[in-house]
Amino acid sequence: MTVKDAFLSLNPYSRPGCLRKEMKALIMHWTAVPNQPASQVRDFFESRKGGKLGYGSAHYIVDLDGFIIRCIPEGEVAYHVGSGQIDPASRKIYTDWARAKFGEAATDPNTIGPNICTLGIEMCPSDADGNFRDATLKSAVELAADICLRLALNPLEDIATHHLVVGWKCCPKLWTDHPEKLDEFRRAVKSL
Repeated sequence: MTVKDAFLSLNPYSRPGCLRKEMKALIMHWTAVPNQPASQVRDFFESRKGGKLGYGSAHYIVDLDGFIIRCIPEGEVAYHVGSGQIDPASRKIYTDWARAKFGEAATDPNTIGPNICTLGIEMCPSDADGNFRDATLKSAVELAADICLRLALNPLEDIATHHLVVGWKCCPKLWTDHPEKLDEFRRAVKSL
């Protein structure tokens, strides 16, 4: 696993410089653009600094070839899992799972949501269905295992998807369509 630091500029829209208060979960995402390299995703996050493209970022981006870019230091907040939309199932801003897992971070509208207590990993898909190359998944598993070990997370309980937190977003698409893929990923992380 190769990780390169390419930190975003400090700005209010993609790297606010806020310190993460605690660590409760690792949230997995997909970039939603088939075959888009991680460097372009990183540059898109950087382009948000002017505010015209809204909020958004992640701590890590896993490329198609398994190369990893770290955009935001782990001790800082990234804007990867906030929401202002209603979850269709709970009829609240976050899912029942998220409100139970994150407490005040998912119930107090005056917070930045679960961003305050999670890390985000984006994965670059190889197609519109959300499939990932073997190299992408291998590096994502290694990265997640390293994070879980260092930050005392249980991979079987503390790795989630964006969809599991907000309920309305199909992210990562393949894992939302096939939840067993998340379970496979968690088991692979646990096995390392």
